[in-house]
Amino acid sequence: MNEDVLPDGWYRTNLGSIIELKYGKSLPAKSRDGGEYPVYGSNGIVGSHSTPLIDHGGIIVGRKGSFGEVQISDVPFYPIDTTYYVDKFYYQPIKYWFYF
Repeated sequence: MNEDVLPDGWYRTNLGSIIELKYGKSLPAKSRDGGEYPVYGSNGIVGSHSTPLIDHGGIIVGRKGSFGEVQISDVPFYPIDTTYYVDKFYYQPIKYWFYF
């Protein structure tokens, strides 16, 4: 079988054409109020806050320090500015994209 030939209905693409890595937002440690929502940095949870930036689960990818480190949040969360995040999954389970 020729590896360059795809089945009917399949297309070659790159991940950046399917999902969008968005920039996290600044939330200095002194501004985090210890609320119920996890605050994610490049290495994982770095605190908590009462207001999430994302109101559902998502994927967090380190962009400074631990570049490329991938975390998953099953609850609303706040990704800070040392991360990228993914919040749209295009009808696929969140864990599909996490393991991808």
